[in-house]
Order: sequence, then structure tokens, then C-alpha cells
Amino acid sequence: MKKLNAGALQLVTYITVIIALLLGCFILLVHTQRKFKTKSYNLTETIQNIDKGILDFVNSAPKQDSVSIYTNKGALNYKLEPWGVFQKLGIISKQKTYTYKKTALLGSSQPIEENALFIKDHNKALVLVGDTTIKGDAYLPEQGIKSGNIAGQTYSKPRFVDGNIAPIKQFPKLKFKLRNYLQNIQNYYDNTNSEPIYIKSGGTYLNSFERSTQVYINPNPIYLENITLKGNIIIQSDAKIVIDASSNLKDVILIAPIIEIEDTTKGTFQAFASEYITVGKHCNLKYPSALVLVKDYRNSFTEDNYIDVGSNSRLRGSIVLLGRKDSKNYNPQLIINKSVEIKGEIYSEQTIELLGKVFGTIYTDGFITRANGSYYQNHLCDVEINRHKLEDEYVGLAFQNSKKGIAKWLY
Repeated sequence: MKKLNAGALQLVTYITVIIALLLGCFILLVHTQRKFKTKSYNLTETIQNIDKGILDFVNSAPKQDSVSIYTNKGALNYKLEPWGVFQKLGIISKQKTYTYKKTALLGSSQPIEENALFIKDHNKALVLVGDTTIKGDAYLPEQGIKSGNIAGQTYSKPRFVDGNIAPIKQFPKLKFKLRNYLQNIQNYYDNTNSEPIYIKSGGTYLNSFERSTQVYINPNPIYLENITLKGNIIIQSDAKIVIDASSNLKDVILIAPIIEIEDTTKGTFQAFASEYITVGKHCNLKYPSALVLVKDYRNSFTEDNYIDVGSNSRLRGSIVLLGRKDSKNYNPQLIINKSVEIKGEIYSEQTIELLGKVFGTIYTDGFITRANGSYYQNHLCDVEINRHKLEDEYVGLAFQNSKKGIAKWLY
């Protein structure tokens, strides 16, 4: 009988241990892969459930602002809140131990028709002068449209409108809930459960839309300079708010009787005032921004109530003026100066002095052009209104019978 030395036995033991370790690692790897695959599948199902849920909500537009829906893929919890001229939709998808949150900013999608202009019927025709361009469908007073003359300047183009022209039957109306919210926004956040914050110049303040809204309210004027404000934040003054060009504002809401935006300011925000809003020169307000001037039912617009957009400024979003018109006031309440470019919508229950360009749709009580000390009612001179230059994907103001759309995803 041949004897094996101790070294051979030790080698066999080592090999056995190594094989056992490899088998153990393989089993652990298979188990981990199965567990990871199951986790990935459940997480994917949760995310797909929330994406489908948002699309279903947008398409069906349930009347409840808070609702829970249970599907075979898990539970969906919706919460809809106003956020300026938009709404923010928070949705939570739950499946077993997995939870996923998503927040969207909602507005109304564009209709199939490319509507450029709606003017209330006050028995005055729309008069075009100079190098005026209107592209898109126009809904006008019964008197229609014609050429005119200002200081010897006439209209010489072969067509008045590059689109359909029809008498206006009914002026489009904003949704009741949106209008009611805008008319009460000055007091809307006074008695809410929002989280109060304190801000100061030089600070940086960030707040996710998946958290409670942070609100800073001050009875005195607020000067926003050398400050960063981003996200789910509301700044409100009982006097006025001044935005300096050194500020960095993104997706926030500003509320005050008076709002002054200084020259060269850039940002993305919604401004709500009850007295006036001024936008300086060379400002750039990116989508989805909004300038909103609202008077309550007890007061009419006077010559001291207006929005003035300075020359060479740009705005991507909405301009809104709501309230009763003073029959004795002949001044325009919205002034869009030369070389201004608005891309989006203007909804004005007051008169507009348009000297720049609007790529989108205008809804207005009428136009006023001031020249050589005279006021020309319902005149447009050397301006452009072009609905064709507004993307079909644009999402904006909520009108009655309009369809919801997603303006942007929040964070």
C-alpha cells in the first residue's frame, strides 16, 4: 500500500475549501441577481405606474384636488394645488415597499386652431398702419379690419391677416378656479399651513416642490439683491418688491401691490401685483414666467394701474390683467415697448399699447396707439402678432373647456 505524504492531503483540503467558496459565491451571486431583478422590476413598475397616472390625470382632469386611486400595479395619491397661473400636481406611487414621487407643473395645452388675436366688440374696427403683421386666426369686432393713417403713414400690404378672420362671438374666459385664485392671491397665503422662512441679501434658499411651501411675508418693501431663491418659495410684501439684476430667481412666486423689475434682470418667476408692475430694459424672463396685475371687484383700473415692459426685454410665458375697466380712463394699462418680444399669451381685460412683437396669442379689450400727442383707438402700427412662431407644445393659461398639459417637471 502506497502512502501519501501530508502535503498531498493538505493540498486536497485547500482545493475542497476553494471549491466550496466558489460554489458559495456563485449561489450568493445568483440570489443577489434575483433579488436585484425583482427590486428593479418593482421599482420600474412603480415609476411606470406614476408616469401613466400623471397622463391619465391630465387627460381625465378629475374635479377633486386630492384623490387616491388603487390599481393592480399599486396605489396612486394625487394632490393638486394652485401655483400662480399654473397648477402643481404632486403624485405618489406606492407598490409593496417601494414609493416614488413626482411633481409636474400643469397648464393648458394649445388648441388645434392657431389663434392669434381676440378683441372685444366695442363697435370699433381694428385699424392697421405701417409695417404691421398678423399671422394666425383673428376674431374681431363686427366692424372688422381696415387700413388707417398715423402722421401720414399708411398700411400698404395686400392682406390684413395671414389667417382666418371672423367676428368675435364670445370673449374667451379663464377657468373660474384660476380667476378666483388670482383675484384673491394677495391674501391667499396669509393663513395657510405653509412653512415660514426668513431671507436676507447674500443668501441662498432652495426648496423642493416635494416639500411644504416656504413663505416669507414682510409688511415693508422687499429688495431682492445678491440673493438666490429657487423652487417652492413665495415672497410677499404688503408694500412692494424690487428685483435687482444681481438676484437669481427660479420658479418662485412674488406677491406685492407694486413690483419693480430692474434693468437687465434675468430669471424665471411669476409676479403678482395689484397696483403696477414695471419691467426694466434688456430683461430676460424665461419660461414659464408670468406678470399678473389684478384689481378686485370693488375697484376699477385707473391710469395708475399698469404693466410696463421696457424696451429690448423678453418674456417667455404669460401676461395677465384682470379687473373692471374705468370708462373715463383712456390710457393703456399694458405697455409693450419697442423691441420687446413676448412669446406666449397676453390676456388683458384692459387696453394694450403694443409697440413690439408677440409670438403667440393676444386676448384684449382693445388697443391704443399714442402718437404726436393723440390717442388712436384700436390702432396697430409697425408691430407683429405671430401665432405661427409659438411652439404647439407650449402650455399656458387655463381657459374654460381647455385641455390640461404639462408645462414642466418640477424637482
